[in-house]
Amino acid sequence: MAFLIKIFYSIFALTKIAFYLENPFVLLKFLFKKDGLFCLKNKMRFKIFQLMDLIVIKDTIINDEYKINKLKNPKIIIDLGAGIGDFAIFCAKKFPQVKVFAFEPNKKVFLLLKENLSLNRLKNVRVKNLAIGLKKQYNFYLNRYHVQGSIIKKKDVTEKIKIRARKLSEYIRFPIDLVKIDCEGAEVEILKSLTPKSFKKIKRFAIEYHNNLLVNSDKKIIAILIKNGFRYKQIKDRINPGTGYIYGFTSPTLKAYTK
Repeated sequence: MAFLIKIFYSIFALTKIAFYLENPFVLLKFLFKKDGLFCLKNKMRFKIFQLMDLIVIKDTIINDEYKINKLKNPKIIIDLGAGIGDFAIFCAKKFPQVKVFAFEPNKKVFLLLKENLSLNRLKNVRVKNLAIGLKKQYNFYLNRYHVQGSIIKKKDVTEKIKIRARKLSEYIRFPIDLVKIDCEGAEVEILKSLTPKSFKKIKRFAIEYHNNLLVNSDKKIIAILIKNGFRYKQIKDRINPGTGYIYGFTSPTLKAYTK
């Protein structure tokens, strides 16, 4: 039953995003040739690996799951698990004054991220082919499409590589308006790599959690946020049980960000 729900949701999501494409027929081209440039009506442009990337674009840009439209004149945003660049490009286009620092450990995805930034002619995004966590190096597990890599071994793993990593606290030198985290189960490790001093420089978090990869991931994330003085709001994904979003904010005046 859950499988059928996901299939119907995928069809619905692709149908929805078709309305936001300048040329919806490029979807058919991609199905048969596995290539194609997707141009949204808002002038954002993306090359993708698979149709699932379009669903991610729908969630990030059309549905605004990370609440970017609630931000007001952000100066610095950190994007952990940047993927093909959907979140970074959305932020950089919407706020020309912002500086986005995007981290993506998967080399193949990182190259596509750079290509998409070039397609959108963005100069306010800085990228690093690097993981964030407590260690200096991680085993990184990939599936046959080389997408959605994780430091946690999953059933569909076909390859293991070594990736470099640094602590997030090393990059928190100025006040940060938002830290977005979507790292396939590494979210707790990332938060633990922050010092109490670093936490005080961050205004907001938008975190996608994955209980299917790390048991009680959401509870562990919430505990860390509360310990460091953050309030939070959790929204569970109705399609994928065990996943969802946690929004952290530092004061009642920022609560509007989560609405």
